[in-house]
Amino acid sequence: MSGTLHKLTAGNGYTYLTRQTAASDSTELGRGSLADYYSEKGEAPGRWWGSGLRALGSVREDDVVSETQMKALFGEGRHPDAEAIEAAALGAGRDARAALKASKIGRVFVQGETSAPEFLQEVARRFTAWNVAEGRRGNASVPDEVRAEIRSQVGREMFLREQGRPVSGEEELSAFVARNTRPKSQVCAGYDMTFTPVKSVSTLWAIAPREVSEAIERAHHAAVAETMEWVEGHASFTRREAGGVRVIATRGLMATMFQHRDSRAGDPNLHTHVAV
Repeated sequence: MSGTLHKLTAGNGYTYLTRQTAASDSTELGRGSLADYYSEKGEAPGRWWGSGLRALGSVREDDVVSETQMKALFGEGRHPDAEAIEAAALGAGRDARAALKASKIGRVFVQGETSAPEFLQEVARRFTAWNVAEGRRGNASVPDEVRAEIRSQVGREMFLREQGRPVSGEEELSAFVARNTRPKSQVCAGYDMTFTPVKSVSTLWAIAPREVSEAIERAHHAAVAETMEWVEGHASFTRREAGGVRVIATRGLMATMFQHRDSRAGDPNLHTHVAV
């Protein structure tokens, strides 16, 4: 089994996990035939996992994950059941501030508006200016050689302004341009750990009789759970204080597990996303 790790950004970074979930109440992924596999739509709902859930009270391991819970925890940094907790607090006569405090599990995510990097904004302005000077529409496509020349010129000017010296060569210019074309860093809400068995396992899982495919699913799930238990017990740390200088152990992880059936190409690809 192979694994990958990707950052989940706050806001809507989690939505690719939930938007594929089937609308029906069924949570079964097993099938009776290969034809059944290709006729099925959507994925099973995610499930909660991790000993860190004990601190939440209302969320238990293996409970079904809702879209509202994912938005609260991974989108906003609040208790998964924040809406229900706040409604109950308001119903008990507490004010809005007290209700919000009741649903806090830490610092909520601060999300500012994102904008294109200064480099890209300046390049776009010069593309428009070049088109106008050539008697073309301002938003017309600029020839590749002109685009490259403008990007290099803007890069050299910005480097000189920021560093107080000209670039030393094309390699330094390329690195500077690459850094300045990346979007501004976003708040990290968690991490998507994806576990995928070798392709032959997914192929067998898709075409095998139902009892065999269900056995493969159980084995896959057990392997993911065992791996995550090791991660939780031996590799779960966080940081505190200014600049994160203090590394401390955690009391457990809060995670959701989404088991998916397909690759992006639509072929059988049994894998599990663990959003931590």
